[in-house]
Amino acid sequence: MPEGFWEQGVAVEPAPEAAPKGPQAEAGSLAVSADDFSALEERIMRAVEMVKRERGERARAEALTREAEERARAAEERANQATARANQAEERAGHNDEFVKQAEARIKSAEDRIAEIAERARLAEAQLHEQIPVLEQMQTELKAHKSERDQVRQRVERLLKQLDGLEL
Repeated sequence: MPEGFWEQGVAVEPAPEAAPKGPQAEAGSLAVSADDFSALEERIMRAVEMVKRERGERARAEALTREAEERARAAEERANQATARANQAEERAGHNDEFVKQAEARIKSAEDRIAEIAERARLAEAQLHEQIPVLEQMQTELKAHKSERDQVRQRVERLLKQLDGLEL
């Protein structure tokens, strides 16, 4: 930071103690007054330069502050957008979770139906295995009945021939 106004290192002359009063003293004080005026003018010029620099630095600092505030607002806006996108993703994930739960329920239902059908198929197969001997027995009986029928038919045909041969 620039030096303070009063800390410029300007030498201050002590006040004259008992200066002689008279025309010569006035001339000497006039010369000192011109020197004091030059020093004062120099001090004022330095003070004006210091004020100008301070104002310029303040303006730069304010511009940097505004820029930083704008960046902070932009960053906050991006953070808000990211939060909104995260919320949307969570919402979609929630919908996906519901979809997954529904799909899992459907899969479970299908698995239950498959298990039920498999049980019914197993029972039907067991009944089939139970019925195979009965079926074989029935087929054997059917063959026997067909054979017996053929024999009865042949006997009836013989009897009919004999009756035809008797012609009464």
